[in-house]
Amino acid sequence: MSTRIIKFKKLSLVTLWMVYALIAVGATVRATGAGMGCPDWPACFGSVVPPTSAAELPPDYQQQFSNYRKAKNEKFAKYLSYFGMEETAKKIATDESINQEAVFNPAKTWTEYFNRLAGAAVGAMMILLLARGFQVRLHNPLFFWLPLALLLITIFQGWFGSIVVSTNLTSWTVSVHLIFALLIVTLLVYLITHINKTENLPLKLRLSILATWLIAAVQLMLGVRVREAVEGVSNLPRNEWIDGAGNSFLIHRSFAWVTSAAVVFLLVILRKNGIFNSLSKGF
Repeated sequence: MSTRIIKFKKLSLVTLWMVYALIAVGATVRATGAGMGCPDWPACFGSVVPPTSAAELPPDYQQQFSNYRKAKNEKFAKYLSYFGMEETAKKIATDESINQEAVFNPAKTWTEYFNRLAGAAVGAMMILLLARGFQVRLHNPLFFWLPLALLLITIFQGWFGSIVVSTNLTSWTVSVHLIFALLIVTLLVYLITHINKTENLPLKLRLSILATWLIAAVQLMLGVRVREAVEGVSNLPRNEWIDGAGNSFLIHRSFAWVTSAAVVFLLVILRKNGIFNSLSKGF
């Protein structure tokens, strides 16, 4: 393996772990309710560095940022209408609750700001990955085209993150944001398998990987359904949320065992086939 390929491989693995870290940070933002900590994008309260207290903001900051988000949502609704999503577009354009601005909370603001810094770092890594991929493109065209696709998806993901904020964390936008994050992970893993020349695996092993991926995807979609169901009954007392989610929660909880078993089984197979040793070569 040439020096350039080794550097490309290292950068790919570092980028993958940074994406995992970003997803974990995003989950923290979601769990702490800090998603609206910054009401605008890419700035935060109109600044590169967010304020630390409400005293640094104008008296009518809530109305200002509410108007900002409303204008952005109306523009987004036009895009949705263009693609035939009339009902969704109408709801976004007319639902005034989406435009309600929360009271400034420094903890939530800085939690969301850290999430954005992590996202910017991942974006920078994608640019570096594309530059490295261009250098080694003659070894395999995918070394250029996959990083290019990853960079474009990351740019879209950043923009769509602003839509998640402007629509006040609407359930379906949060779900789309998560799905694209996992698409980025999938493409990075696929890139790494090609760098390690492990794409020509035995058919049984490739089928096992595909089956595990599909099982994980099903579990993900079940989780999305549970989250949307819980958000639909979030006005109820917290101890009633599970009952309000209905059978989707029970199915999701039970299917977690299937997913865990599939992952463990796949790890055992990968270890027996020496895949982990292949990943460690060049380090």
